[in-house]
Amino acid sequence: MEDSQLPLVRSASGAYDAWSRLEGHFEKKSLANKLFLRRRFFTAKMEEGDDVLSHINKIKTLAKQLDAVGAPVSEDDLVITLLGSLSESFAFLITALESRADSLSWEPVTSRLLHEDMKRKEQGSDGVAAGQALMTGEKKRSGRPFKKTGACNYCGEMGHWIADVPRGSMTTRNGSVRSVRMWRTTKMKT
Repeated sequence: MEDSQLPLVRSASGAYDAWSRLEGHFEKKSLANKLFLRRRFFTAKMEEGDDVLSHINKIKTLAKQLDAVGAPVSEDDLVITLLGSLSESFAFLITALESRADSLSWEPVTSRLLHEDMKRKEQGSDGVAAGQALMTGEKKRSGRPFKKTGACNYCGEMGHWIADVPRGSMTTRNGSVRSVRMWRTTKMKT
């Protein structure tokens, strides 16, 4: 206890009375305080590079403060707020957790977050580079050979497919001019 707090408890008759006075002074249960704490809880954000354990503790502390002023937070809100407040580098983990069939509870979510953080620290990566590499990598072609053989079904030229015909209008094999979009639409219907 700090010296500045002594006047609050000097005339207290016992430990319970002293605690009640301190609680009444520092944890005011007013509507304004509840609103202030709720806003801090629901708008908490983890910045890239922040420590995961510190962020989890921050969310849990805010929830305990809300409970102390008579505005308890449900476990669902606790988990949703935690996942929603994580930095962008955790987007893949959040998606994986959301896809689980069962409901999410605090212990498994925090355990998974701490495990992921530990893996990232061991790999020497904060996860941003790996996540961006997955998102910006070149798209692989599947189902088609790399070398384009045969004639285009649209214009009859060799070495490309319909998907590679420039957008706009071209002359077809029979000499008519049609837009590529219109040809693709009518070709799909037949």
